[in-house]
Amino acid sequence: MRRIATAAYLFVGSCLLGLLGCQSLRSADAPLSRLDASTGTTVVIAREPMVFARLDAQFSRSARDYVYLGPAQTNRQGVREYFLWIGVASTLDRGYFAPENELPIEIEIMIQGEPMAFELDDWPPPYLSPESANLYSTPVELQGRLASRITYDQLRLINEARPDRIFVRGADARMRAFSVWTTSSDWADFLN
Repeated sequence: MRRIATAAYLFVGSCLLGLLGCQSLRSADAPLSRLDASTGTTVVIAREPMVFARLDAQFSRSARDYVYLGPAQTNRQGVREYFLWIGVASTLDRGYFAPENELPIEIEIMIQGEPMAFELDDWPPPYLSPESANLYSTPVELQGRLASRITYDQLRLINEARPDRIFVRGADARMRAFSVWTTSSDWADFLN
């Protein structure tokens, strides 16, 4: 009886050690995954978004408008959809010195010398709960969260292009250029 108990103890112990070992093999660069508990949808994102900024010197020499770009994948019981998530933020004193910042309706990215335009909708999509609105952590409070349904290959092309400039179109049809603010993040963790 003692041998059976010892064998069972050793078996359970080795299984636990094996599981801990598998956990340690998980890369620190693995994409982040979370469950939308209200809808049962899994949402996967990259570790960091790309960050772009625009200085509006007539209102401030140091405050800026920001656009964050990040990949997102939703998985509803095996039905996967890909999105280009957009976060819009500003450190300008909007509404007092500067006019209110309108949310963009389209974003344009140069990829392999060709402009690629993406129409934007509100994020999150209707099948996710409002708690899934904040995908990426940003140092500046977001004024809007948008997304464009996109293909995996388009996300891969954007990541490979590492754009140093993007263009954002508002409802007034004006295009505003945003330049890369920080070293462009790599979405390889998401794309592998």
